[in-house]
Amino acid sequence: MIYCRIPEYDVTIAKTETQGLACYLCSFGDMLDATYYAPSTEEMLGHLQAHSRVGSFMPPGLAGRLIADDAVNYLQPKS
Repeated sequence: MIYCRIPEYDVTIAKTETQGLACYLCSFGDMLDATYYAPSTEEMLGHLQAHSRVGSFMPPGLAGRLIADDAVNYLQPKS
């Protein structure tokens, strides 16, 4: 699932097959590692707050959508 993408917004946030959420072509990365993989929804929200502090344009309601999809993006192991 893609939540937002460049060039419409300043970030590309999507669910990966195996690593949860990713921020592709992240402006905080470098040429060798331009993707941030968040180990949890909470970590991605913190990452997006950093983007917000530097003025990155993101869709309204993005944080709420990520929180709502937490169980889908980060499958919890069955006990």
